[in-house]
Amino acid sequence: MEYITRGVCGQEGCRERRYYLDNGLWFCRRGHQQEGRQVEEDPEDFNTQGRTSRVKKAAAEKSQKIYQLILWKQCHALVHHRGFPSQFEPVVRDLWALRLETYAEKINDPSEQDEEPEFFSSQVTSGLDGAEDIKFRGRQATWPRLIDSIALCYLGALLMRLPVGVGDFYR
Repeated sequence: MEYITRGVCGQEGCRERRYYLDNGLWFCRRGHQQEGRQVEEDPEDFNTQGRTSRVKKAAAEKSQKIYQLILWKQCHALVHHRGFPSQFEPVVRDLWALRLETYAEKINDPSEQDEEPEFFSSQVTSGLDGAEDIKFRGRQATWPRLIDSIALCYLGALLMRLPVGVGDFYR
């Protein structure tokens, strides 16, 4: 039974502070019913919490697993049908893991939007205008997209120094 700590019971000689709820009535741990403390459900107050829409955790995990399956199928087809080396799949898997880490950081750190963009020391920072600043909103913010899986395969091929072009993935 789960107890909730509140004020002193109020019955003579009872100094109990822990209470439990039973059939809408509050009782102290020693069994004294508390007067004036009752929980009722109002039938007129039904469904007034408003409409909420959330992405369920299970649905998000399922879409991520589907995306990983698609990425694996693409890598598998490239290795077995296009003649890519067998080390291609682990390279793309590592790229996917890196991408997930950076994506999780962007989700978990909302203060990153207020910071200045980071540049290398050789880059010029004076050429940035507010119009050129890229911000993802609406449908563009949904990630990952299927085109990103092809990009991961292409990056894996570039890292392995395979002689492929973007057009080779189109065929």
